[in-house]
Amino acid sequence: MSAGLSPENAQYLQEIVARGEYASAKDALDEAVSLLRRREAFRRDVEVGRADARAGNLIPAEDVFDSIERELEEIEATARLKGE
Repeated sequence: MSAGLSPENAQYLQEIVARGEYASAKDALDEAVSLLRRREAFRRDVEVGRADARAGNLIPAEDVFDSIERELEEIEATARLKGE
């Protein structure tokens, strides 16, 4: 499968590869798709949480924020590893 990029996105892709942030355009696009998958999973989790809240099954806010922080740290660690 091939995906066409807008001129702006193609230019950005070339720039981040040229800066050495990714070894190739393929690596950058793989990372982008991975992030899209994680975003979709996060959205599903949020929707499940909303349904639970409507049903009266509440989670303490601190637990929610801790979970979000852990996820963000994992994403950032993955990005740092790929940048090395």
